[in-house]
Amino acid sequence: MEPGQVGLQAGVTSGFPAGGPFFLLGLGGDVAVSHKVAPRLDWGIVRRPDGSVDLRDLRLGSQIVLTDAPTFTVRLQPGVVLPTASAAANYYYTDLSTGSVDPTLAAEAVGGSTWLGSVRVSARVPLYDGADRIRQGPFFGADTRLARRIGSVVPFVGASALRQLPSVPVGAAPDFTEVAATGGVVVAPWDTSSLVPHVRVPLYNPNGLSYGLAVGMVFRTIVGGPPDGHEH
Repeated sequence: MEPGQVGLQAGVTSGFPAGGPFFLLGLGGDVAVSHKVAPRLDWGIVRRPDGSVDLRDLRLGSQIVLTDAPTFTVRLQPGVVLPTASAAANYYYTDLSTGSVDPTLAAEAVGGSTWLGSVRVSARVPLYDGADRIRQGPFFGADTRLARRIGSVVPFVGASALRQLPSVPVGAAPDFTEVAATGGVVVAPWDTSSLVPHVRVPLYNPNGLSYGLAVGMVFRTIVGGPPDGHEH
């Protein structure tokens, strides 16, 4: 993005565990303050299989571009999570709300031109007990993707691994492990907007697969521009 531009994003994910479907609505936005730095905010709500609806934690962070070559990009994403959600609001394949203020950090590398490969790793580490007097374990994620540009369409396949370590006291909150296959396609026929349908299929969980499939859609658009109306 150019400095002064704003990126807006909305996405919905549906999963299908044995007890019935769950739905997650996520909203986010970022503002490019320079060519390399863009502060970001993300929030959302989740409807669980029992019909209850919860807010998700509010995430504040920033994307920092460390390397921006024509065929290779590295981004760092530090942030913090604020406990705006129920500590029980788990939607099966991402981290729980911990009830505490948690630092987060993610790093992503993308390389290629026609063929693209990417690797992303992330961590969320609770530093103290939450409002429920439980310190949930650190949450770690790793994702890899292989993609192919075909005009304005970029299909991709990948793999994802998630791990939520045990809580303190052990067993007070669930720990979690999952390995999944992922896939989707980036459709970007417009200069400033894109649509990304995606799917996640869990392959391994030592405690048994808690859902069979998750599908979703993300829409992103960029609005505004530099004050003089020209890109630099």
